[in-house]
Amino acid sequence: MVIFSPRNRPTFIVLIFLFLSFLFFLYNLRQPQKSFFLEQAVFSFLSQIQKATNSFFSLPLNIWKNYIFLVNTKKQNQLLKKEIKRLQKEVLSLREMALANTRLRKLLGFKKGSPLNLVTAQVVGVDASLYFKSIIIDKGLRHGIKKDLAVISPDGVVGRILKAMDSFSVVLLLFDQNFALDAMVQRTRSRGIVEGTGDSLCKLKYVLDSENIRCGDVVLTSGMEGVFPKGIMIGEIVSVNRDEGSLFQNITIRPNCDFRKLEEVFVVLGRKK
Repeated sequence: MVIFSPRNRPTFIVLIFLFLSFLFFLYNLRQPQKSFFLEQAVFSFLSQIQKATNSFFSLPLNIWKNYIFLVNTKKQNQLLKKEIKRLQKEVLSLREMALANTRLRKLLGFKKGSPLNLVTAQVVGVDASLYFKSIIIDKGLRHGIKKDLAVISPDGVVGRILKAMDSFSVVLLLFDQNFALDAMVQRTRSRGIVEGTGDSLCKLKYVLDSENIRCGDVVLTSGMEGVFPKGIMIGEIVSVNRDEGSLFQNITIRPNCDFRKLEEVFVVLGRKK
């Protein structure tokens, strides 16, 4: 018969067990005190079956709930990531504005307190020439700029105008090998010529061997060549060597200006009237 087939056998066994349990329940109503232990066992077994049945039918529902939860969590994470990126951009923008504001306040204070007639210019590029260490600024002939004018920053000497066009100019930097500037050591007032080495340092030449020069001495413009005003910071002496039989010392200077971070400079047109 179909009902006794192996496929239906578990169901048939459960039905028989339920039927016997029902008969036992009716018998228990007549003699409750004699069947207490057996009753407990039957009801314990039935409760386990009910628990297993509930777990079986609730499993798909729990899986679906967990899936919906994961989908919602993923959407929330995506929204949070977008918001984090937006806030990071906003923070970077505000930080850049704050830095620019601090830098411009410093420039404004320097220009206002200087006795020099200065033109503020932005650095807009680096000259790709193989022969010169130079930068390009956004001011030129129309702003009163011409060749050989001094270029400075609040930190000190930057260079001089190598070439001036209508709306931009090329600045030869202090450490270029073609750059030369009359200078003096602040502490001893010893004079010499600052020349670039091409590798971010400079040499202070023609300082007599008898002069008391030390590492850490500050070197300033002397104002003697007529281009750079007197007293502008050039740099600090980082090495002093004396060659036997030589009249002059070998002196190396580290420029005070950080050329890698230049964003704005001043071109000196002359002194204020």
